[in-house]
Amino acid sequence: MADNSLIQGRIPASMMNLSRLEMLRLDMNNISGEISPSISNLKSLQYLCLLQNSFHGLIPDTICSISSLRCLALGGNSFAGNIPNCIGQLNELSQLEVSSNKMNGSIHSLSSFFRN
Repeated sequence: MADNSLIQGRIPASMMNLSRLEMLRLDMNNISGEISPSISNLKSLQYLCLLQNSFHGLIPDTICSISSLRCLALGGNSFAGNIPNCIGQLNELSQLEVSSNKMNGSIHSLSSFFRN
């Protein structure tokens, strides 16, 4: 955990090789850049919490290949575009936080999420 630790810059690419990592929590820092499509390498990830940073760009569709994901907290950044349609297919996902971003459009993919 590295909440409010004054971390700056980007998440190192080498971090995407931690296939056994279960929690990545970097809330309330000054981390910038985009979420790398190689996030899908984190096959054991259950909690991804990147609240209140300076992330931007799209949320990559590859995030949906992390079937163990239980919590996805991306609020308070500058993510744009739509939530990937495949998010609603993550059966273990029970928490989704994407408020205070620059997203727009429909979230049709979440209908199954709310049924679960």
